[in-house]
Amino acid sequence: MFNFNHLYYFYITAKCDGISKASKFLRIAQPSLSSQLHTLEAQLNVTLFQREGRRMVLTEAGRTAFAYCRKIFEAADEFKDFLSKGDGASGTRVTLGVCNEIERPFVVELVSQILTPRGGSRAPRVTMISGTHSQMKRVLSEAPTQRPILVDF
Repeated sequence: MFNFNHLYYFYITAKCDGISKASKFLRIAQPSLSSQLHTLEAQLNVTLFQREGRRMVLTEAGRTAFAYCRKIFEAADEFKDFLSKGDGASGTRVTLGVCNEIERPFVVELVSQILTPRGGSRAPRVTMISGTHSQMKRVLSEAPTQRPILVDF
């Protein structure tokens, strides 16, 4: 499998239209970012960017990968926003279903950020389940929370 940090670096680089702006945004050196992107391309066995003069342009595979990354990281941001709002951070119970295909380090990072107390508010109680998409839909439909969240990309 691949490293979600590499995916995030790819996502930000594509969003920023290049390594220079992305490295500033990520606060890492350009050579380090380039190396991480090459590692991701090697792991996926595809070329994600193509050089056109001084610009880096997404290849067809890069555009497809970017669309998936956008779904992943926008869903993570929505989840974080939901839990960090007043109602989400004041003792709310959340049931989180994670498909077997999602890398555990990604889930751990997301949940650890969400569970960090902010401004004296109580962190939500999070129940996590894992399984196939259909198993989780069934379990989450019976969940005691008002808004079960299914992480399935």
